[in-house]
Amino acid sequence: MRFIDCIQFIFSCKIPESVSIDEIQDWILTDGSNSAILQATYRIRREESIRAHNYDYSIYLPFVYGSMYEGKHLAEFAELNKLLGAQRITLYTLKNSLAKSLQKALDYYTEESICLPFLYGSMYEGKHLAEFAELNKLLGAQRITLYTLKNSLAKSLQKALDYYTEERLIEVIEYDLPVKDIWYHGQLITVTDCLYSIGVTRFLSFHDLDEFIIPTSMHSLTALFFAIFKGDIASYRIPTRYFQLEEDVPITLNNKKSVKRLDPLYTKCVVRPEMIFEQGIHHTSRVIQDRYQCEALPASLASLHHYKKDVSIADRTDESIERFRQQLNVSYHLALQRIGISE
Repeated sequence: MRFIDCIQFIFSCKIPESVSIDEIQDWILTDGSNSAILQATYRIRREESIRAHNYDYSIYLPFVYGSMYEGKHLAEFAELNKLLGAQRITLYTLKNSLAKSLQKALDYYTEESICLPFLYGSMYEGKHLAEFAELNKLLGAQRITLYTLKNSLAKSLQKALDYYTEERLIEVIEYDLPVKDIWYHGQLITVTDCLYSIGVTRFLSFHDLDEFIIPTSMHSLTALFFAIFKGDIASYRIPTRYFQLEEDVPITLNNKKSVKRLDPLYTKCVVRPEMIFEQGIHHTSRVIQDRYQCEALPASLASLHHYKKDVSIADRTDESIERFRQQLNVSYHLALQRIGISE
């Protein structure tokens, strides 16, 4: 789900009384000599038939234009309304007419995505996806791409996928392994496909459903990524911290014992997709230009929390998730209620 949708053009016209809108499949827009075919993609249903909504609370901002507002004004508006419960803001504008700082702020609120390589089997349930989605929304993600063969998953997970797909947070790509004997469940295929997010998302991270990138001090990963991706930096390897998985969901709130030592080898990456030629599971293999750099992210900025049952020595208590506890608890349990599943 994009928290802010920036709509630059809108067209409407009166339908002749003799024409039923339900019979219209395409529109032809013409000036007499040139024409374009527009597919009809949205119709307003009768209000009596509407029983469910994608959002409980949305905000529409009628036409924003000129240099009156700056990025700081949008930041205040967006952050305060997020705290007050807004799930979506739609803003109408001609973007290049705005102040540069406001254009940057609009980019900020539409620029972080996550790629979940191949999800399979019965290991995960809907409650696990709900925690993953809600925590990453709090951290700033606007889009999650997930590869799976949907009917092979647990029923509760299928229901959760339906919910988040309708919410436009998750994009499900149906994917069946082309052959059974393939390394790492064919994850490199999905990682490569995810790189086609060039021009769609500014920052793209790759990790699994039991892994969470947690900023050390900042509250937003989007803010962190804007701060660290400077110049020719194309990707960061995020060090992994293993957590002992003993308690059930929400696993991030209920499991705090971790290994002291960070794993610098089995890292996961966040990248600028337009600068990457080939991406691996734990590292960036090749960049587009020789001058582009792949760096190791210091743990003082963020680490990847990986929750596992087979952690041998978990002798450290990590409290970094606590600052998200209240918001995550509320949004997680509300999501379970909306999906229609229980813990």
